[in-house]
Amino acid sequence: MLIEVSPMRSVTMPFLAVAALFIFATLWVVPVKAFQTPAFISTAFQKVETKMEAMENSVYLDEAQIKLTTGLSNVLVGWSDILAEPEAALENGTSPWKGLGKGFVDAFANTFGGLIQVVTFPLTQLDIPLPDGGVEL
Repeated sequence: MLIEVSPMRSVTMPFLAVAALFIFATLWVVPVKAFQTPAFISTAFQKVETKMEAMENSVYLDEAQIKLTTGLSNVLVGWSDILAEPEAALENGTSPWKGLGKGFVDAFANTFGGLIQVVTFPLTQLDIPLPDGGVEL
């Protein structure tokens, strides 16, 4: 609604409004548009990011698979240290009874450590150290 005080004032108000919109568009919208990344560059960056995510996912999947298989082998064969350690003690020239004690401790640690690895295999950052690196197959 225009309030006509004088003929000149009724023309000036719409002109000032249009001028203000033009100045706003020139100072805000045009520079923002000018600094946007061209489509071909943003598409290239998206492809690189997608490939990097795929590589990170494959590394994660490999680490999770290794942790799961290590854990399963320790759960299933961890008890074998009861037999392997006395034999290793005889070969080293120490008491087989000492090897048997180490075998019981290692068997317990390998079996339950492997169980923890199986349960936590999706959390690849969580590493459970096992005696002698776990069971060797």
